[in-house]
Amino acid sequence: MPQIFVILGLGTSSLFTDREADDLGRRLIPVVEKGFDIQKTKDTAFTAVRAVSTVGEADVQVEVRYTAGRDEYGRGKPFKPTLRAQQRLIDLIKAEFMAFLRYHGLPGYSLSVWCKPYCGGSFKMCKKTR
Repeated sequence: MPQIFVILGLGTSSLFTDREADDLGRRLIPVVEKGFDIQKTKDTAFTAVRAVSTVGEADVQVEVRYTAGRDEYGRGKPFKPTLRAQQRLIDLIKAEFMAFLRYHGLPGYSLSVWCKPYCGGSFKMCKKTR
């Protein structure tokens, strides 16, 4: 399951609203699913947090975290996007981010995007229990 984790830096706090952060997530989810060729899986999550302190970071940091190396989607081969596929995804995220800024009339922000595969890791979503 890919997770889009966005860190909003200090420079975004006065103009970038919570509602806009939510919209960014709704826009990035289909981009990640398209980039990883997992459309229609509804298997991508989004989280945005505001930074308390940063040094040397972009205004907006996007991490795409995912488990890799297993047959996550029943295709008969491990899910392990190539470096080239990850770079294409980064380009797609950058284009969508720029469109998002224009749509909301936001100023330009610097952006970093990091694809972070977790190889050999395990993920499980646990339902609410008592």
